[in-house]
Amino acid sequence: VDIVVLQSFLHNYDRLTTDPNEADLFVVPYPHKSHCMCKQEDHAKIMCKYDFAYIQEHILGKLAYLNDTSNARHLFVLGSDWDLANPPFRRMAKLQLSLGPAAACRKWNQGGPDDNCGSFVIPYVNTGSDFQPGAISRRTSDWWTSTRPRQYSLTAIMGSPNHLEMRNEFFDNWKTLLGTSIGGLPVYITNNGNDRNLRRHDVAMDVYRNSTFCLILAGDDCGQKRFFDVAMSGCVPVVLAYNVSDDDHGYPSWFKRNTCSIRRAYPFARGTFANDRKAGIDYTSFVVQIDAEGGGKCSSGLECIKPTLERLMASPTTELDRLRTNLAQHAQLFSYGMNDESTGEPDAFSSTVVTIRHYLNVLRRGEKQG
Repeated sequence: VDIVVLQSFLHNYDRLTTDPNEADLFVVPYPHKSHCMCKQEDHAKIMCKYDFAYIQEHILGKLAYLNDTSNARHLFVLGSDWDLANPPFRRMAKLQLSLGPAAACRKWNQGGPDDNCGSFVIPYVNTGSDFQPGAISRRTSDWWTSTRPRQYSLTAIMGSPNHLEMRNEFFDNWKTLLGTSIGGLPVYITNNGNDRNLRRHDVAMDVYRNSTFCLILAGDDCGQKRFFDVAMSGCVPVVLAYNVSDDDHGYPSWFKRNTCSIRRAYPFARGTFANDRKAGIDYTSFVVQIDAEGGGKCSSGLECIKPTLERLMASPTTELDRLRTNLAQHAQLFSYGMNDESTGEPDAFSSTVVTIRHYLNVLRRGEKQG
């Protein structure tokens, strides 16, 4: 993803300058995963090939314009998950793009929705021609809504390593939980076991396109590439939702309780634009959220999946089409334009630029007031 973003800056952005006095932003490609795969703050336990002193000397120390004043304007474009970076580097870098989760303000926390945090999440890349912005923009409203027939009611294509307990519980019991059909359409369930990659990517994308709903259960980290593939395929995502406290109260998590709220785990989300809580993508407008604790007549979130989807499929031209229409309005923003026909189309890169501009504008106003 870092390569795609850098190519977009070089080829699709018309305000580049080599004069540091004119620059509002310094773009720094940093393949941090080649240095470190860090999961803990304890330096005795992290799996780092190089310590921060090495990174400081051989990388940061060679950035001619990086200093305490300009730090907040150096955009580190990271090639992987944010939490794989060296811990001292994470504390130093005030502005970065990664696959998430976002975390930069107030030491390890993102801070509240009104904080101007420079930690931004960007979508995963899908290079398929059908997932280019131009191709998505040409789809008609009928393609998205109930006018286009689907072959399956619910699709679930996921791996199930032993440590992912919810996924294993689902695959062990899916026939009891779902039966063979929902709302008159069959379900499509594939357990990839310990395989983290789709065995047949083309088949999976075709199944997503021909499914009404696609189940996305929590994986190893907060966000998943699967979510964006599903959304751009026109399949309504179905997730288990957890409550989140403190600064993220009101922003649920689709990962686990009290961690990784959707405004930290998903790109361009509401709650990431300082001083404007209505700006950004309202993910809840096109995702089916099921209380992970169950509630009501369900003893668990998994047991609530079928009755929830049956209710939605019973009136497809109302609530279901509302979900699909909202999905259609946002799906293109998860796609990166990588061909000529997508030039000028709104996409993930243009959304990234809007996010960074908002951050810089708020930063600039704060500097003037200071």
